Amino acid sequence: MKKIVLIFSFILIALKGWSQNKESISSANIEFIDDSTVKYSVGDIDFINNSTIKYDAVLLACDTCVPIKNIGFRIILQLYKNQYKTIKNINAKEWLRLLNQKSTDFAANIILYSIYDKDATVISAFATPEKWRRVLKDDDLKYWESILVAK
Repeated sequence: MKKIVLIFSFILIALKGWSQNKESISSANIEFIDDSTVKYSVGDIDFINNSTIKYDAVLLACDTCVPIKNIGFRIILQLYKNQYKTIKNINAKEWLRLLNQKSTDFAANIILYSIYDKDATVISAFATPEKWRRVLKDDDLKYWESILVAK
C-alpha cells in the first residue's frame, strides 16, 4: 500500500507542481472535483464542516531531488473550484472563528494544512476530530494564529 501511495505521490507532484513557499496559499494539494452539476457559489463556506470534509493524508516524495527523498505527509483535499476560490479569500478572523467552532474546527484545520502545505504526519496519526481535539488542537490553534495574524 505504501508503494502505491508513493507512486501516486510522484504522479501528483508531477501533475500539480510543488510549492516550497510555506507562507503562500497553494493549490498543489487540491484534487478538484467536477463541479458541472453542483452549484456552489463563491463565498459560501458551508462546505467547511467536520462531517463532510473530504481529504487524504498521503506520503509524498520529491522526485526531482537527487536522490529522491521523502518530504512527509501532506493533506490532499477534494474540493470544487468555487470552494477553492472561497478558501483563498477567507480572512484570518474567519479562519480563527472556524477553528474555534466544534462543527468546523477539524475541517478548517485540515484545509489550512493543505493550502499552507504543512507536514501532516501528526494529523495522519490523529485522523478523527475527537482525537485531534484531545491531542493536537491547542498546538495547531497557536500555530495558525501565528501564521494567519502575521499575514
